Amino acid sequence: MINAFFMYKYLPRYLSDWQSFLVALVYSLLVLTLVFKAGNYLKKYPFLTRASFWILGLGFFGISLIINLNIDGQNLNIDRWSALEAGIKAILEGSYPYSAVDHLGGYTSNLPGLFIVGMPFYFLGDVGYLQSFTFLLTLILIFKKIASAEVRLIALLLLICSFWYVYEVVVKSDLISNTLLLIFLSGWQFQSRFKDLGFVTGLLVALVLSTRLVYTIPLILYVFKPFLAQGINQKARFCFGVGVGLILLGILAFIHTPSWEVFLEYNPFALQNRQLPFVLSVLLVLIAFPVAFRIERFEQFVRASAVLCALSVTLSLLGYLIQFGFTQTIDQSIFDLTYFNIFTPFVWLYLVLQLDHYQKIKATKNPA
Repeated sequence: MINAFFMYKYLPRYLSDWQSFLVALVYSLLVLTLVFKAGNYLKKYPFLTRASFWILGLGFFGISLIINLNIDGQNLNIDRWSALEAGIKAILEGSYPYSAVDHLGGYTSNLPGLFIVGMPFYFLGDVGYLQSFTFLLTLILIFKKIASAEVRLIALLLLICSFWYVYEVVVKSDLISNTLLLIFLSGWQFQSRFKDLGFVTGLLVALVLSTRLVYTIPLILYVFKPFLAQGINQKARFCFGVGVGLILLGILAFIHTPSWEVFLEYNPFALQNRQLPFVLSVLLVLIAFPVAFRIERFEQFVRASAVLCALSVTLSLLGYLIQFGFTQTIDQSIFDLTYFNIFTPFVWLYLVLQLDHYQKIKATKNPA
């Protein structure tokens, strides 16, 4: 569905109608083949399958670096990369980041945590390298969380063949990298959160929370149940870590605010709420608390995050469609389709985790 939106909007800019239809048809057949047929075929060649995962993964990592080196962001009609770069540059120069102008004349809506995440890549010369870095982390996560070699390769192919992912790499956007980083951090030691919920975890939660407000939903799903299970000292250390992290990040972003009037006009909270309404976000955050009690396994966390984050974006899209109609909303970009990438990585990961589970069941029923 998400790929269909991306293909509908962007393919006709470069291809004729029949060429766009042919690409969409071939892509759909490729996805169906990967999901339903490729596993049985790849199982016949285990060594080749394992080797192909790393060769293809590292090869795509190299391609993503080449893309960043060869595509001039100034020629792009999307400004996420330059909004992040302008915000980081303003902080380093001692200016207010939210009145800094990007290459399209817009303003950054990034919360201060994303400035911290993007800063190492700014120093490397291009904030777009964040895409390459998070792709490497995703490779590691696939290897760690998926037992079947053939499903690992399928997972990688589904990711790098997805229009919603390739588009983000090409335009140097930070959104999907932000989501993949959240998934990596939450999935690395998922069960250990019940015993390691201390000061450092609090700092990390503050950092992720300070990248995008909508990530409050998966963070509640991740941390709420283990937080309640902690003793008073552990809870205090965690809360102290969150508090210290939010205060430091707030100082970083707002210490150079020239006036209250400037803050009211240029601040990330108002800018982020233009695409994802505040009332809707608050409602879904409240729903996340009872849902968190049902989270036992990483797959459940991924599924719940996918559903609640998808509701946040799709209900917002529905409101735009009702108010403005399909042509204005999609064709004229009143609604930013890349906001789907708040939840598409969760959907992708849940699909491949289910495929891996299915392969385990098959192996149990039909031992070699």
